[in-house]
Amino acid sequence: MPWRDAQALHIFVPPQEPYGDNWVEQILGTTVLPLYQQFTDDIRWMWVTRYTGLYDEAAPPVECSIPEYFRTDKRYRYIVFRVSARDEVQQEVKTQAIRKATEGGCFADLRGWLDYDVVADLGKDRFIKAMATAEERTRRARLIANFVDATVRLMLDALVQDEGGKWRLEQNQDEQNPHNSFFESVHHLFCNATWVPTTVLINSPVRQIIVGTHWRQPLLFDVEPAKFTEIPIGY
Repeated sequence: MPWRDAQALHIFVPPQEPYGDNWVEQILGTTVLPLYQQFTDDIRWMWVTRYTGLYDEAAPPVECSIPEYFRTDKRYRYIVFRVSARDEVQQEVKTQAIRKATEGGCFADLRGWLDYDVVADLGKDRFIKAMATAEERTRRARLIANFVDATVRLMLDALVQDEGGKWRLEQNQDEQNPHNSFFESVHHLFCNATWVPTTVLINSPVRQIIVGTHWRQPLLFDVEPAKFTEIPIGY
């Protein structure tokens, strides 16, 4: 099945501007967006995930030793860019991704693109019942790949550049998006459809606390002082 043919590339960013708080948007704008615009009809699906943490030379992230310049603050930040593209353009997509990332001041994993088993990852027990058949796991993995692909495409569609050339997601002033992101409403649609809870852990010195969200009426919860209490809330 062609959609299962996918590869992954690790792209690290330096701890300097323009890679500040919204460093992922910078990679999207300089690397992913140009590829998407050029190969829209050839990319079956794509996925971008972010990771950050303290750098340990004895155990570097994803077994990739990164140049010192990219960890001068003792931390690492990188994305995993996963792509499934048609055979005819696959090599060109991979080559251009590394070139654009490098031109943008990032560090691409020297191992290059690694094979990515989408069914083994998105079809594992984390995403489906433990007794699922191989066919069920394949179907579920494809659905989830389509879901994350739609998310990335939404982010790319909402990317804009400010006067200084930095990339960011468009601002939204609707009253139902109090943090100025339309993804707040997208988040609500997902939570409203699935009713999946957003768990908050609260340690309170009092026995009762009121918790709510911008989308849900505040509710009163009983808590045990000096202990963490799990509060399931809907968004």
